Amino acid sequence: MPPSTSAMKTLSPGDLGYLIGLGSGVGTSAKTVGPESVTDGYTSRTLAVSPAFGMHGYTQRQLAWQTAWNTEPGAITIELEGSIDGKTWNNLDSSTSTSGETRYISTDDLKNFSFFRAVVTALTGSAAGTVSVKVL
Repeated sequence: MPPSTSAMKTLSPGDLGYLIGLGSGVGTSAKTVGPESVTDGYTSRTLAVSPAFGMHGYTQRQLAWQTAWNTEPGAITIELEGSIDGKTWNNLDSSTSTSGETRYISTDDLKNFSFFRAVVTALTGSAAGTVSVKVL
């Protein structure tokens, strides 16, 4: 069964959403967003793209995703995954930066996806930080 869209945050173009971060969701308020501890195998919450602006079938969208670590891990691999139905997930991109980075995914890689999540696939040490996505 796909994730319940009523319980998840939905992004429209220009929105910033947090996959990992305390008080997650859409927005940038310092009161609601902060570092969140992650472990090896951690799977983030899921964000949806608004159906009116969804990636599926569209050719004019780009996604920026950013990792920011308040507690830098010794080593980390975090994958951004996409799904058309919220059940079957595909790896879209990955980051191994222990200091954080911003990465961009092109339209051709996104046009079949409506849901996004992050998965920590390898971790050495401990890590606390945020992972955000923005529909451009």
